[in-house]
This record gives sequence, C-alpha cells and structure tokens, in this order.
Amino acid sequence: MAMIKRLHLGKAAEGGATAALLARRGFSGPESVLEGKFGFCQTFSDSPRLSYLTHRLGREFETLNICIKRYACHINAHAPIEGLQKLKEQHRFVAEDVAEIVIGGIEKLVTHHSIYDPKDLMAAQYSIPFCAALSLYCDPMDPESFNERKVRDRKIRAVARLVRLKVDREIEERGWDRAARVTVRLKNGGSHTGLVIHFRGTPQNPLSPSELEDKARSLTNGLISNKRLEQLFQAVDRLEQMNEVSSLTSLLRA
Repeated sequence: MAMIKRLHLGKAAEGGATAALLARRGFSGPESVLEGKFGFCQTFSDSPRLSYLTHRLGREFETLNICIKRYACHINAHAPIEGLQKLKEQHRFVAEDVAEIVIGGIEKLVTHHSIYDPKDLMAAQYSIPFCAALSLYCDPMDPESFNERKVRDRKIRAVARLVRLKVDREIEERGWDRAARVTVRLKNGGSHTGLVIHFRGTPQNPLSPSELEDKARSLTNGLISNKRLEQLFQAVDRLEQMNEVSSLTSLLRA
C-alpha cells in the first residue's frame, strides 16, 4: 500500500489550520467555493442539499465524534482486536489453542480487510486476520508491536490463516458500523463468542484521561522527555484558557 495514506488525515488538519491562518491575515478566496456552479457541492452531486452546509452550525461539533485509536492499525480492526482480547482474558487460551476465529461485521470489513498475505507493514495494518493474530502474541496497545519483523513472523501468519471474516446481518441492520462479533473455536472443542459494539476510544466509549496520557507516552517514548510530556498534559488541560497556541506547540518540538 502507498505511504501517502499515512498523510491523509494530517493533510486535512493542515488544510484547516492553514485556512484559519490565512483568513486571520485577510487572505480572500472565492465566495461561492461551496455552493457555486463550479463549487464543491456541485462537483460531487447533481442535487446537493445546501441547507446541510449550515445545519446545526455552532451547536454541533464534529470534533466530539472523533475516534481515538488504541492500536496502531486500521480502525475497522479495533473491535475485532478488543473482542478477541476480552475472550482471551476471560477464557485463558493462547494462540496455540485456537482452531478457528470467526469475525463478523459490516460488508466493508470483508471486502476491504480480508488480506491474508500482507506484503508490507501498511498492508498488515489493514489486514484484520493479521491484526487479530498479532494481538494473540503481542500487546496490541504497544505501537512497537506493529513492525516489519512481525509481518514476516510465521506463527502470526499461520494464526492469521485461521481467521475467517463474514458479514454479520444483525450488525449491518442495526447500523453498527464499527462493531464486530468474534467467535473463537478452540482445539479442545470449546467455543466462545463476544460482541463489541463501541470499542474503547469511540465517542460512545471514550478513553479516560489516564488512558490518553498512556497513549501519548507510548507514542513519544524517546522523543520527548518525561518532564516536557507532563508540561504538555498540563497545557492541554488548560487549552481553552490559552491566548496563543504557540505555548502548546512549542512543547511538541523534539
């Protein structure tokens, strides 16, 4: 998979910040960029609903609907990993005990993530069979668990081949876009099933402040000192009282 995929969300954030900085300096643009004849809406639809441009404007903020990942892989792998981890903890099995893993979800889970022979780390992070298998051998919350050496690991690849993805009709009908039903069948004949509708990190099941801090520590290990990281946490806590965002961004410099 192309490396550029890692930049997509960052480029969107960069574009928003750039637009705000340009506007503050009086930089102008076309007034009809959204609803005009050659604007954004007409480009993507023959009959756009322009009222949606201002629907609940100032009352509903999409930043409150952001998911925060606990695992360094595609977001559609999070419910399967969480479900598998819960079953592993509850029933005390290990990878070598597994005969089959069945993961059900929306159709996209099957059409986009049934990658059984990932060629590189990016493809592995999109592969639900690989991510599920890796989570039985490593701590999936450690970003270092996802690396090129693991992609070539024969044990992980062997367990990945035991994973079967399927469309779960209940999940589709209820519109649970990020949900997964995980069934683990063991070599001793046992079978265990779990359903994860809202994984940890979704708006409906958000991470706690301490979990967010732990995530930050794991991502900045070796890049930012512990002292500066604590200063960063304090700065984030008082973000709404800041007059200049530079007091926050200065703490992010390595």
